[in-house]
Amino acid sequence: MQATLRPYTRAAPPPARTSEHQWCGNLALWRERPLNLKEPATLQCKDSVNFSLTTMSRYLTCLLEGVAGATICFAVVWIQLHLPPAEAPLPLPSVFVIRNEDVSPAALRARLAKLEEERLARLEVERAREQARRQTEARAEELRRVRQAQEAAAREQARREAEARAEQDRRTREAREATLDRARREAEAKAESVRRARIDRMAQLRRTQEEQTAQEQIQRETRALAEKQRLEQDAQARERAAERSLRAREHYNVGVRNYNNDNWDSAIDEASRALDLAPSAASYYLRGLAYSQKRNDRAALADLHRAIELDSEKPAYYHQRAIVSNRMGDQDRALADETRAIDLDASKAVYWVSRGVLKYNKRAYSEALADETRAIALEPSNGRYYYLRGLTHRALGDRTAAQSDFQAALSLGYAEAERELR
Repeated sequence: MQATLRPYTRAAPPPARTSEHQWCGNLALWRERPLNLKEPATLQCKDSVNFSLTTMSRYLTCLLEGVAGATICFAVVWIQLHLPPAEAPLPLPSVFVIRNEDVSPAALRARLAKLEEERLARLEVERAREQARRQTEARAEELRRVRQAQEAAAREQARREAEARAEQDRRTREAREATLDRARREAEAKAESVRRARIDRMAQLRRTQEEQTAQEQIQRETRALAEKQRLEQDAQARERAAERSLRAREHYNVGVRNYNNDNWDSAIDEASRALDLAPSAASYYLRGLAYSQKRNDRAALADLHRAIELDSEKPAYYHQRAIVSNRMGDQDRALADETRAIDLDASKAVYWVSRGVLKYNKRAYSEALADETRAIALEPSNGRYYYLRGLTHRALGDRTAAQSDFQAALSLGYAEAERELR
């Protein structure tokens, strides 16, 4: 169709630009001032789709004939580069400004063909995007319907489960009420039976009251006689127990004297006699000490176990069992026993130093040093404790502190420290 000239119907016309493209915003011709050959002008078409190459050629031919010897001042081609969705208004493409160039109709046709191809390509892209958008919306709608169906099914399932639970509760309540009613009837029947039995028993008691009185008198006398006999037997048992305990104490004291005189076999014999008469933790401990001196560690460990079972509050029992356990290679048990002994009596330096030696053997030198230091604080006159702490200092790499402890041990009369000072 022929291009018609009309004023620009939007806001103020856009200013002239020197760039290759500019945006005009509407497909309409604009011309409100005289043609100025020094500025680029714009040619606008109302319908870029129906704007033909023939119309453009005629317009350019008129310009060339009207202005002899001058170059083409401007040529504006509106073309729609992409096609938006059908429900939206058509957007407008950029304006192509041709200035101060000699453009032939063939070049202009090529440019228009290229712009048309670009428009068709963008149109295909927009159609693909629209199709993808519609597919996405369709999938979203399908997911929404599936979700609604699942929610409806879940609600229906929940409703059915609630009804089933309500029915089950009703049946349970009815069964419980039936059980309670049956129990009530049984209780009433039982109460009636008890009442009748009570009446019968009262009648029988009235009939046998005199006989029962006589029998009760006989029973009281029999119980008194049995109680007297029991008291006599208890007294005799206490006397025998006291006698056995006294004899056991005598054997125990003899065993202690034999142990102090390094007579281990006699100490074991005397402790065994004391245990035969009256088992006690002290007798088991004494025999365990004697077995330990004879290096019969299994027998010693058994007696010390029994002593701790009878009296678990004696720290010496745990200390001696730790010594035996350590000799048998059970260092963990020995360390636990020494710790228990310290818990019961933390004032004995020997318990601290024994645990320090066990930790030293387990290469826990820092903990061993702390225990040996505590033992020295409790018993500073014991040269062996300084000697053991010197060994721990040397294991930790502190040779100065080790030499100091060895000298202190030697000054307190512990001769083995002299070997470490050489």
